[in-house]
Parts: sequence; structure tokens; C-alpha cells
Amino acid sequence: MKMSHLNKAMKKGVIGILVAVGILVVFAGALGATVAIGVAGAKPKPTLQRSMRSTPDPDSVDVVYTWVDSRDTDWRAQRDALTQKRIRAQLTTHAHRWPVLTDSLSELAISLKTVRAFMPWVRTIWVITHRPQKIDDPGVSFVHHDEILDPTNLPTFNSMAIETGMHRIKGLAEHFIYFNDDMFIGKPLQKSDFFEDGKPILRTAPALQIWAQNTRLYKHFGKKGVGQGPGMIRTKKIMGGKIYATNHQAAPMTVSLMKDAEAQYHEDWQATETFPFRDDSNVPVITVAYNHGLRTDQVHTLQDDRLTSLSLDMKQFGKVHKTNPCMFCIDAIQTV
Repeated sequence: MKMSHLNKAMKKGVIGILVAVGILVVFAGALGATVAIGVAGAKPKPTLQRSMRSTPDPDSVDVVYTWVDSRDTDWRAQRDALTQKRIRAQLTTHAHRWPVLTDSLSELAISLKTVRAFMPWVRTIWVITHRPQKIDDPGVSFVHHDEILDPTNLPTFNSMAIETGMHRIKGLAEHFIYFNDDMFIGKPLQKSDFFEDGKPILRTAPALQIWAQNTRLYKHFGKKGVGQGPGMIRTKKIMGGKIYATNHQAAPMTVSLMKDAEAQYHEDWQATETFPFRDDSNVPVITVAYNHGLRTDQVHTLQDDRLTSLSLDMKQFGKVHKTNPCMFCIDAIQTV
């Protein structure tokens, strides 16, 4: 089904809901029976090549999601009240990948099932969201924006601003993995796929780094507001020297590294938090933290893209069956 057809269907009430439910059921089924019913079965075997470790894996590793509930009329009203003409086009395209039909049929709910099935060693799952949003899942700890961000900067609809405060979650494990709510795990993973010697692993795909170091190329895309361009330009400006870009993937991180990077680049970090919507002046704090960690021996690197999230739309979903990726992302099911 073409996206335009699905968008029209979603606006037709019951028919739209049935179409969306059908897509989600097919999607959940494609992950296998274990994930579809949310069972974290037997201990998974390692599936990725890893470098030798001299110290044990971290005892506790948490997962942190950023998410909002598109059914929340109050959230939508606040967003629309702050919408500026220059970003209206952005807000009407890809504002949400799919609707939150029910607590159990949403991209977040299905992503949670894949984490529980294929990463059963995760200690606590945190979901950062707009107050008072949550879903009916007793296994998730919800954190609202006003618990980690300056209340004077709220409400915010800027994921880059929200990322500036994720390390402030009370009770968060020193080692955590940051997920977008449209990311899904496709096969068993271990702590050592994300951390080595207690340090986060930055997987630096060679092709991506060639792009990152090509100043003319990313400036060209940066001027057009495409992808990582604006963020890379700003990161290079404040950090100088060689900058590594980050793949679209779950991001292993430590609280101490985030705090250290925030202290080092406090002015830009704090400025990013103040923007309710994305702006070219914002810094991608995860990228900044990784690059700071590389310069201060707080991050390991591996030159591979094994954990890069395979980005798909529904027309490309068959690639999941063909390639059996470790991680994948479903983009652009509908607009809001």
C-alpha cells in the first residue's frame, strides 16, 4: 500500500484503524512468535564479532527511550501553539511514524518487546516523555521532561533538546543504551556488543566517516537542512579537528561521559536545551559526547556497521526477512 493511500485510510476512522492494526500485526509477526508475545526466552548466544575484553561486562545496563503519545490532545495543542511557519512543513511530515492505537499496538510497545526478547540482561527500561503521558506497562519506568530539563524550557518538541538531559534521570545506571522509539532489535545481542572495558563502543562505518570528513559535502547538505549536516557543522565548529559521525543505531553511553561532555561544552549544550523545535544551531549531544570520549579515552571504536539500524519504510519491510539485521528502523508510516 502506498503511503498516500495509508494516510487517506487513517483519516477514515474505523477503516483506518483496521488498516493500521493489520500492518502492526504483520510487523509483530515478522519478528517471530517470541517477540510477538513479549517473552524473553532462553539465554541468547552471541551473534556479533567483538574485540577481546580485559574486564567484565558492566553489571547493570539500562535502556533509555525518548517518546511521545500522539493521542494526547493537550500535547498536540501545545505543539501547534508554538509552531512557526518556517518549520510547519517539518511538523506535517514524519511527525510520527505510526499512530498510538493502543498501549500494546504502538512502535514503542513493539520495540520494547524486541528489547526484552533479545536483550534480557537489561536492568531497567526508562521512557522519557511529556507529562503526564505513559502506557500501561508495569515494566517501564517513565520520566517526564520536567524531571530532567529546566522547566523554563518547556514544553519542548525537540528531541535534541531532550537528549541534553537524559543523563539526569534519577537512578539511571552508569551504563545505558539510548533508543529512539522506532528502533527494533532483530537478533540476540550481548552487553559486550555495546561496551568494552566498561566504555561505550562507537561503531565507525568507514563510508560514513568519509562523508563526515568531507567538509564540502556535509556543508552542502547542511545548508539544505538534510540529515546530520547541520549538526555535524555545529559539532565541528565547537570541537574543531576531526569529527566522527554517528550511525543511526542504539547508542551505548555512560552517565559520567555525558556529564563530562556537558561540562566541557556547557554553553552550546545549554543553548540546545532552550529550543522547543530543532534549529541549525543545535548540537547533537550524543555525537558531541562520543567525540569528546574519543579524545579523553572514554570511548572504544570498532570500524564496522553491524549495529547500524537498517532504515525502512513499509514498502521495504521485506528486507528484514532477507537480511536478518541486528537492528532496524521503520520510518514514515503516516503523518500527523
